[in-house]
Amino acid sequence: MTPMGSVRQHMPGDDDWGEVRSEIDRLLSDLVDREAESFRRLGLEELPHPVRQHLQGGKRTRALFCYWGWRCAGGQRNAGPATAAGAAMEANHSAFLIHDDIVDRSALRRGRPALYRHFTGVHTENGWFGSANAYGDGAALLLGDIVFAWAGELIAQAATGDTAARVRAAYDRMQQDTGYGQLLEARIQADREFSVERCRTVVLYKAVRYMVTPSLLIGAALAEAPPELTGAYEVFGDALGEAYQMRDDLLGAFGNPLVTGKPNLDDLREGKPTVLFATALEHADLATRTLLLGLYGRPDLDEKDADAIRLILRESGAVEEVEASIASLRDRAERALHEAPLTDMARQRLISLADRAVFRTS
Repeated sequence: MTPMGSVRQHMPGDDDWGEVRSEIDRLLSDLVDREAESFRRLGLEELPHPVRQHLQGGKRTRALFCYWGWRCAGGQRNAGPATAAGAAMEANHSAFLIHDDIVDRSALRRGRPALYRHFTGVHTENGWFGSANAYGDGAALLLGDIVFAWAGELIAQAATGDTAARVRAAYDRMQQDTGYGQLLEARIQADREFSVERCRTVVLYKAVRYMVTPSLLIGAALAEAPPELTGAYEVFGDALGEAYQMRDDLLGAFGNPLVTGKPNLDDLREGKPTVLFATALEHADLATRTLLLGLYGRPDLDEKDADAIRLILRESGAVEEVEASIASLRDRAERALHEAPLTDMARQRLISLADRAVFRTS
């Protein structure tokens, strides 16, 4: 693997966040370059390009929190392990997204066809034997497995010596919890028991224990942070992860597809067990509840019926409640940092990054 790079060793401003993103992009691109030879040897030379495109998308939120978790915990020398860990988190996330799109039958990812759709098209265009859909699903599923392996290699490269056990424990826990959350999500979509409590549990496993907290804990472990800072990171990350997912759910229902890069019908057609929907259902009378359950999760849901759902989400007060929860969770995250052993500058950097994550439009 190409040697790990090092971003500048001062407390960056907004421009330097772009520098961290660029370093993550480089690490992942170099990884694909290295592995392209394996694809070519097998006669699969068409595979690296779409994988590279998939890995190069996204906001790099996990990598940024990993890097800043390290930097704000006192990391001052070689940033290579922190950026390698950040790249691992991004590769891991990309692999989960490849699999998620198959499970959810999502057509778009980051403004491009989901990988399973891409490979379905490749099969059709070449007139190959058998089912194009089966080939598309299988190719994407197996590529996701390969990208998971790449992520594991990156995290192993980042975590050496005394920090390896702490980093690996946080990474493995994240992997398991995300799987549990996805299984619960699938179960709720099937049994249609959309209680707020169950939907919050999905958020806990699929977002809180996947999104911000593990990235911060891995960064802290790399910096050998003291327990009091690690504890503050957990409170901060848990609150922020929940807020992030709630914002994601709002964007899934109301976001502009030209900005988010994915259709705003997908979550409604898939019947995602969101706190937003569960809150509206909790406030609904019998007739409205029947209407919601009759429309939510229909694969053929059209814009007219989607607008009917959106209207109920607003009129029930669910949107307002979720927005209030986001604000409250964001404030809880900030309070955790004010009680942590951090410099004022480090604290402000984390708060600023948190606001970017919570008050976003894509």
